[in-house]
Amino acid sequence: MRNIVKQTFMCLSLVMAAVACDDASQPASQGSAVTQPDAGYDGGASGTSGKGGAKAANGGSGASAGSAGKAATAPLTDPQIVDVLIAVNAGEVEQNTFAVTRAQAPEVRSTAQNFAAAHTEVLAEVEEVASQQSIAPEESPISKKLKKASKHTLGKLESADAAEFDTVFVQSQIKVHDQVLDIIDEQLLPAVRNPELRTLTQKNREAVAGHLEQLRSLAESQGYDVDAGVPEDAGI
Repeated sequence: MRNIVKQTFMCLSLVMAAVACDDASQPASQGSAVTQPDAGYDGGASGTSGKGGAKAANGGSGASAGSAGKAATAPLTDPQIVDVLIAVNAGEVEQNTFAVTRAQAPEVRSTAQNFAAAHTEVLAEVEEVASQQSIAPEESPISKKLKKASKHTLGKLESADAAEFDTVFVQSQIKVHDQVLDIIDEQLLPAVRNPELRTLTQKNREAVAGHLEQLRSLAESQGYDVDAGVPEDAGI
């Protein structure tokens, strides 16, 4: 009987001890569950590897894209600028000389004559400066596109009938002069190095801008719609 009581007492003691141990461990588990950090949290380093890291990564990729962009749009060299100026003025001489023979309105014919003479003069100046400064023309994607566009515009003029010729001519001239002005402002003047060539490029810009104003005034006085009927490939 004593042995049974003793064994029972020992069993109760073991059970109470187990319960006490279990109670003691509960707060620790709950506490750790409450303070358990998110899987993505790195103890404060997330400020660098999280948003900061993403910003750094974006900055790196942006730099790479910027480098690629610069490589794809490398500044023109002086020889390439000379070739662009030759292409612009030679194309204008050809188009306006042809327009003199086909223009119907006296005002349009007179404008074509003046433009042909002006661009002939500038073309001669470009060739003279290039010769004096030993700058041999060098073809570039821009000058190639200008030459192709000039031939296309001339073809449009050649295929236009008498009734529509003046309108087609003025419309195409406005488009071409507007685009050439953008090329000079955005690609020629920022890149030109030779002082004499810079002066000539600026002079060419002034001539193109002046012609554009004359063309717009002519279109207004003749009642031409400067946008209607001009195909997307009429210019550069």
